[in-house]
Amino acid sequence: MNITRNDIDELNAILQLDLTTEDYLPVVKESLKKIRKQVQMKGFRPGMVPIGLVKRKFGESVMVEEIEKIVGKGLQDYLQENEVKILFSPLMVPQNNLAFSAVEPSDFTFNYEIGLAPSFELNYKEDTLIKYAIEISDDFIQDELNRLRKRFGKENEAMPPLENEDILSIRLEELGEDGLLKEEGVTNESLIAVNLIKDEAIQNQVLQLELDGQLDINLKKAFNRNEEELLKFLLNKAGKEAENLGMDYRITLLSVKRVELADMTPEFYEQVYGDDSLDTEEKFMKRFRQDLEELSEARSDQQFVLDIYDHLLETIHMDLPEDFIKKYILQSKENTTEESIEEEFDDIIKSVKWELIRNKIANENEIKVERTDLEDFALEDVQKLYRQYAFNITIEQAKPQVQEMLKNQKYVEESYGKILDRKLFDMLLTQIKSQPQAISFEEFTKLN
Repeated sequence: MNITRNDIDELNAILQLDLTTEDYLPVVKESLKKIRKQVQMKGFRPGMVPIGLVKRKFGESVMVEEIEKIVGKGLQDYLQENEVKILFSPLMVPQNNLAFSAVEPSDFTFNYEIGLAPSFELNYKEDTLIKYAIEISDDFIQDELNRLRKRFGKENEAMPPLENEDILSIRLEELGEDGLLKEEGVTNESLIAVNLIKDEAIQNQVLQLELDGQLDINLKKAFNRNEEELLKFLLNKAGKEAENLGMDYRITLLSVKRVELADMTPEFYEQVYGDDSLDTEEKFMKRFRQDLEELSEARSDQQFVLDIYDHLLETIHMDLPEDFIKKYILQSKENTTEESIEEEFDDIIKSVKWELIRNKIANENEIKVERTDLEDFALEDVQKLYRQYAFNITIEQAKPQVQEMLKNQKYVEESYGKILDRKLFDMLLTQIKSQPQAISFEEFTKLN
């Protein structure tokens, strides 16, 4: 077998693979002998079917299978031995004149397109990026404390005037195009939170309602959600039941529920932290502030990681074999069209570019993902799953599930990338220079 590389340009090449009968016939003959020992044909004892019959019946399929194995290994060995770095896998150039015959074997020539990985330089170590230092103001602490007290507070019936965080029980009645109640239209009772109404004018009108008060609204305008979600959650209609339903409804205020903030008592402190040593407001607030500071620092680190990612993609320049990438995705992914590839192509290119950058940084810094890393990662996933159901699982109990998960090649590949990213950014956080910049929590939440 001989493989020749023909470069089209710096990013594309053709590998020509010349395969002679000497390359594949010996393994084909051995495979046919094994089949002969097992095959059963009428008129012949087991294992005594003439090899000619076996060859005519199974020869072509065996030849194709063995040639595919030989070609695949040959391409892999060639790329490794010659240190050819490619994107994805080689694509076979279609040929119409191929004829596989075990009775009359012949030499073959196959051509494969390859997309070459570009060369590029890493130049991030001298860069300086802004790292946001989130300020924890007294107002912010009070807002977060009120949210927490609301979470542990009691829900009581209330009377108008309405407040922004009230939960309203309403009746919805479908309106016709004339603005009147639609005959045989949809009616349903549901709950809505005032602060989820996105249209300011409609929200102000709702806040003016009295019990049994009515208001005509357009649901899509009021909540700024897609029609399918609104019909499902407010009217309990989906699928065929939701067909032909409009967005205009008359709402009637039936009742109001308001959450009374939990009192600042030792019982509340223990509810929050499960720690009965926090028996004074001073101790509780010290712990609460500390938690907010740690949360803010973690959010700052997460944002810095995102900024590093964006910075590397923007500042590291490389050319990619875009036509090859499109062709590869079109041939390798089911239900993919040229139109869908074009729509997603910017994200595809970003993903390819990031993988190249990530792998180069990892290689230069000897960052590796070991089997133990995959096991630890799978263990985290198992424990997270059980924690959702308030159940703590021990390492020994989780081991069988971990091993089963690691048999799934797709899970292993996805986990490998996540672990590599985690290790990579842990290293980059120490290598890339940062310039602190103070920012309020409110402004910070608007960054993305």
